[in-house]
Amino acid sequence: MRYYQAPTKQFEQILSTLDYKNDVYDQDTVRSLLETAGGWVEKNLFPTNQIGDEVGLQYKNQQVNLPNEFKSLYSQMIDNGTYSIGMPAQWGGLDAPPILVNMMMEMLSSGNLSLSTCSLLTSGAVSTIQAFGDDYLKATYLPKMVSGKYSGTMCLTESQCGTDLGMIRTKAYKKDDKYIVTGDKIWISFGEHNLTENIIHLVLARLPDAPEGVKGISLFLVPKFLEDGKENKVTCQGLEHKMGSHASPTCFMNYDNSIGYLIGEPHQGLKLMFHMMNAARLAVGVQGIGVAEIAFQTAKQFANDRRQSRAINPNRREMDFPADRIIVHPDVRRMLMTVECQIIAMRALVAYVGIVQEKGDEHLLGHLTPIIKSFCTERSTELVSESLQVLGGIGYTKDGAIEQYLRDVRITMIYEGTNGIQALDLVGRKMMKDAGATIRRIITMLREFPSDDEQTKLVLDTHAEQIEAALTWLAKNGLSDPELAAASSSDFLRLMATALMSYMWAHLIKEKDLEKLARFHQTMIAPEAILYLSRVKAGHWVT
Repeated sequence: MRYYQAPTKQFEQILSTLDYKNDVYDQDTVRSLLETAGGWVEKNLFPTNQIGDEVGLQYKNQQVNLPNEFKSLYSQMIDNGTYSIGMPAQWGGLDAPPILVNMMMEMLSSGNLSLSTCSLLTSGAVSTIQAFGDDYLKATYLPKMVSGKYSGTMCLTESQCGTDLGMIRTKAYKKDDKYIVTGDKIWISFGEHNLTENIIHLVLARLPDAPEGVKGISLFLVPKFLEDGKENKVTCQGLEHKMGSHASPTCFMNYDNSIGYLIGEPHQGLKLMFHMMNAARLAVGVQGIGVAEIAFQTAKQFANDRRQSRAINPNRREMDFPADRIIVHPDVRRMLMTVECQIIAMRALVAYVGIVQEKGDEHLLGHLTPIIKSFCTERSTELVSESLQVLGGIGYTKDGAIEQYLRDVRITMIYEGTNGIQALDLVGRKMMKDAGATIRRIITMLREFPSDDEQTKLVLDTHAEQIEAALTWLAKNGLSDPELAAASSSDFLRLMATALMSYMWAHLIKEKDLEKLARFHQTMIAPEAILYLSRVKAGHWVT
């Protein structure tokens, strides 16, 4: 029942449709990398997905061991380049553009969501040290992190504070040229494991002279082992027993007078950590799509094999069999098309965001990041559930496979900032910061998209009007009552995401083999924006 075929042809189709070009990573290079990585995921990585779920983790004496197969897979990821593909070439990485890195991450997430999280976090830690670390930290840690000998984590949350990081209690003080860090952190993914020689923790803590709140947080690099090989009093006190993602260790970490190194300037830690968090948020959105893809492929395969009842349309009946394949039934096709058209649109939107990132368009990227993280994970969770429904009763059993995918994908809506926080970031921070200028820019993108197709133009123009109406409402009501803006933020984000998916289908409808799915999206999915606009204006019900 488990089935996965890497969507490399569709990746290439999206790259072509968006007219993506890169001087180093030309079309032939990208095609070769995608096909090689996709084949490896199909053959080697995907078969371990069920093993990770059923075997899980071994925790003993503050040590965490992953399933035996994972050690070999991790080495293979390093050898075939998928591990370090987006990491800086200066330290041994392949320096691939974001659009290609995201496509790789989707395939890794389809193959094994748990294991993909390790490289996701290390990549973010590398980027943060590269951007803000001093020369010593870069030279000491980046070559080994990029090579895969060391892995990385981000350590923010404590038992009394998750979203409200101003309540952090972890302390640090300077001693000679280093710092001493003491405190506890929870929800630390891959905080302890047996895949690498060392684990590099990026830890938020307060210095003695720190002001109150988020303005008093500093960022420290705290290794599990010091450079002389000695242990650094960094221990895993236990693991969370989770609904899914069973082979990804979620650790309770203790730092007991651990030696650390300041990254950047004192009291600037949260700003620096956002560099890592924003990259992780994009990657988590991609993880959601990856899990939705394997669920969809499983459902489609089942619908083409399972026979139940006769087709309503006599022309679809196969009279040599006692019943017809369930894919002939209209509601089954509706479910499959609902899933497929949205996966494709989200996949294309992630590719588009990769281009925006490569161009350095920070304002647009800042607005799109919470949309990718929130909407793509929320919608992917819904799509995995819809895929399970195609299987009927078997979908609810382990034999159906999708029950694992549904348990696994659910975490993507929570970690790296819950989806409600993403919506508040979009409306309360990003939109307010530039007085809605970037949202208006997106409205202009919708209105000015060059298309000769009347229905496509109508859909985009309608979305533009809907966003403009929501923006006007928020400006009129949200400024005078911030609670109204907060109450409406999640539906405003969904409205933006629905419009952006239609925007991507405006590009993809030119591909003849995708036209039917494009029309389905325009007719069956795009009208959801009407509901979201109505909800934006009805936020007062929860204030």
